[in-house]
Amino acid sequence: MRSRAVEPSSVEGEPEEHALSGEAACTRQRRRQRLRAVRPLERWTARATHEHRPDLAIVALHEDKEHALELIEQIVDEATCPVCLLAGDPSREFLSHAARRGIFAHLDSTDKTELAGGIDIAVERYRQFRDLLGAFDRRARIERAKGLLMERHGIGPDEAFERLRGQARDSRRSIMSVVDDLLG
Repeated sequence: MRSRAVEPSSVEGEPEEHALSGEAACTRQRRRQRLRAVRPLERWTARATHEHRPDLAIVALHEDKEHALELIEQIVDEATCPVCLLAGDPSREFLSHAARRGIFAHLDSTDKTELAGGIDIAVERYRQFRDLLGAFDRRARIERAKGLLMERHGIGPDEAFERLRGQARDSRRSIMSVVDDLLG
């Protein structure tokens, strides 16, 4: 059996009831654990994770390791969620390849507690990752705004930042609001 993309169909229940019903699964975490059970459909993969915006995508490894790696890569490229690998006993080499393709966790059990714990960790690490990307983006926008002020007014970087901060303070707005107005 090849690893393949699957089409979601909502099913309430415990994770272990549905985790192996397909090769890629999307989960939603709310008050109760909810897993979107799946049925095979080759054309689904990344596009569906983008459209349905799940909290997590799981790729289950079967015999076709290369196809599983391709699925991971496709979903990571399109998804707005962490991608986890569900595999009982993969080689260290395979896990290394999967990590380079972007998985956030390796799940090796469908035990309710272990699966839920692995999902919680992956979702939290992904949240931290997204927060860090946001911080990098904010920093880049501040640097662009400082550069614009430096060019317009012939001032140094420290003075440019002080002007941004002063404008934010005087207008009782966040520095990012001032930066966004300046950058237009």
